[in-house]
Amino acid sequence: MSSEELPSCGINDNDINNTIPVNTRKVQITPNDNTQCVKCLYNIANNVKDKKITKKEKKEQQQQQKLKEDGNNEELNNQKPIGKPIINFRSEQLCWECYRELILKKFKLNIVKVRESKRDAEKLLVALSGGTCSSMLLELLKQCTEGSGKAKMFLDIKCVHIDESSITPYQNQNETIEFLKEFTISKLGFSTIEIIPLEDLLGTTTPLELRTKQLQQQFKDLSSETSKEDLLLYYRNQLLIQVAHKLDCKKVILGTSSNRLAVQLVASTSKGRGFSVPNETSVIIEQPSNDIKFYQPMRDFLLKEIFIYYRHLNILPVPVMFSILNLKPKHSINTLCEDFLHCLQDISNQTVHTLLRSVDKLISPSIDSNYNCSICSSPLTSEEIKGLEKVILDNKSKENKNNNNNNCSSSSDNGCCSTTSPSKTEDSSCCNKIEDNSNNNNNNNNNNNNNNNNNSGCCSTVPSQIIVNKETLCYSCKILYRDFKSTPNVAPYIKENSKQLLTTSQLKNEIKDFLLNSDDEDDN
Repeated sequence: MSSEELPSCGINDNDINNTIPVNTRKVQITPNDNTQCVKCLYNIANNVKDKKITKKEKKEQQQQQKLKEDGNNEELNNQKPIGKPIINFRSEQLCWECYRELILKKFKLNIVKVRESKRDAEKLLVALSGGTCSSMLLELLKQCTEGSGKAKMFLDIKCVHIDESSITPYQNQNETIEFLKEFTISKLGFSTIEIIPLEDLLGTTTPLELRTKQLQQQFKDLSSETSKEDLLLYYRNQLLIQVAHKLDCKKVILGTSSNRLAVQLVASTSKGRGFSVPNETSVIIEQPSNDIKFYQPMRDFLLKEIFIYYRHLNILPVPVMFSILNLKPKHSINTLCEDFLHCLQDISNQTVHTLLRSVDKLISPSIDSNYNCSICSSPLTSEEIKGLEKVILDNKSKENKNNNNNNCSSSSDNGCCSTTSPSKTEDSSCCNKIEDNSNNNNNNNNNNNNNNNNNSGCCSTVPSQIIVNKETLCYSCKILYRDFKSTPNVAPYIKENSKQLLTTSQLKNEIKDFLLNSDDEDDN
């Protein structure tokens, strides 16, 4: 068997295609004629039968066992033939049949964590990018639903693809969509696949061309390539959450490989996201702000292992897509961390697994599910929550000072909210809506007073523009927001999250004196 060049690291699942990336690591598999599969030899040595047998074959084997015990029959072995190895799977040479069985077994151990009920069909939203990892993910899920192996899983799978061609023009989107439709519908037998443009995150009421221009302008205003990559990731995840709500799915399945998670671990730590690293690199990604959970069942597979598995399936060749490996290492923090891990993986092939095992031992501190970043939805640290509360207290003190300086009781004639003159009725109060034509003069007086006091008009009806408060962002998102060259017109969900977080924090601050502490309850 000829030697193969396979990548050791990559940041997304499109790094492995029909073409060989520029930065690769040689994994030579040059077995001799006498080389045999390690697992097949182990099965023969320990008299392990083939697991894929029918009930009739089991009965026949039981009858043969009885004949052996009586001494009326010679020893019979129902072993499958020894195959030729195709991969050095973690210092062991395995044939295709043994390798496929091992991959499916490891995948089922992770996909079992998704299931809450063994009888009811679980609704899963599978995110497909058109790369090798997501294609292999869908094929493994298909095997689980068909009952290949011990048990059959009842899964209701919905396929979705996020169209990012407006932001990534180097990607051949037409070929990718054609491949996904042929792969999911024709080859694997799924009913449909949803193609959702990234512009839907900005709403669906305005025309698509206008939304495309707004989205492209947001990414043009960012001065850093790292911020562009991060914002694209956050937008994609938020759009997947919206699609999951629309399709009534509470679980989103991602085809993230172990190489990508290792790169994300190092890159997130260098960008100041170490607080959320244990959650983002685990099999189950908790979303405190909503009821949607992300799952990464392919966390234990390297890109090399995924590529060899998909290539031996001989289903459809993956379309050639843009690979981040073709970029320069100093293009962004993500590419720099990827190149760094790539070199380490060349020296020691246990680098990726060592990083992921190390992060499994980390324990995130206790978090408050009510305080999450407005952009990435990750939980805020205790220091960031204190900073947000301090800003709310400062704003409240400023409002009190403005109200005291512009006290309406001094002007009892025009009487903006005055309580000194007993002759004032509710209809003449400036805080009420007056619809009678006889009160037009009073309305004109109140409007003049409000125009003179722009900063402190208590009856001002001018709606304030929704602005993203930087204190509602985590540390890395503050840096991202700072990279905008001008005041950005970000996605609507960011403004809504920022406004909701400020309201929640303000309400908590107002009722904190009436809440009971845990220490007080223990004393009672």
